[in-house]
Amino acid sequence: MHQRFAQQQEADQQQVHGGRQRQAAHQRERRIAYAAIALALCLAVPAAGAAERAVGQPGDVIEGPARVVDGDTVWIGDHNIRFAIVDAPEMRTPEGPVAKQYLVDLIADRPLTCRVTSRDRYNRDVAICSVDGVMIDEALLRACQARILPRYMIAGERARLEDAASMCRR
Repeated sequence: MHQRFAQQQEADQQQVHGGRQRQAAHQRERRIAYAAIALALCLAVPAAGAAERAVGQPGDVIEGPARVVDGDTVWIGDHNIRFAIVDAPEMRTPEGPVAKQYLVDLIADRPLTCRVTSRDRYNRDVAICSVDGVMIDEALLRACQARILPRYMIAGERARLEDAASMCRR
């Protein structure tokens, strides 16, 4: 009798263990299926906003009202534009919001005119911009709200910009 009880108990344990294995296998298959669906969706759907964002070519002129992102980046329509030549403080620093507000005040709801010079690593248009004939980069430098960014320096611009930045050595 004891042997029969032990055999029954062992059979019950195998059944439970086998059920757990089947359940685990089912969960693995379900996770793989969800991962495959997620991957298919990622490949099929372009990144959010990617289809909406326009990209200019060097020499293109982009004009219109601007929405200020930070001290050296604006949106004009569907173009994300980073100012060439200058680098403003990041928004996470204490000076960042000050530089952004200076740019908002400088633009004052007037349309910007930007000439695209290149594209940066974030696929933004890099451009030289002006508002009513005032060069944005020069105004930011004179107000000590940015520094010269040699990476996007354009031939012939160095003297004009170094003169503008001479009062504010950072």
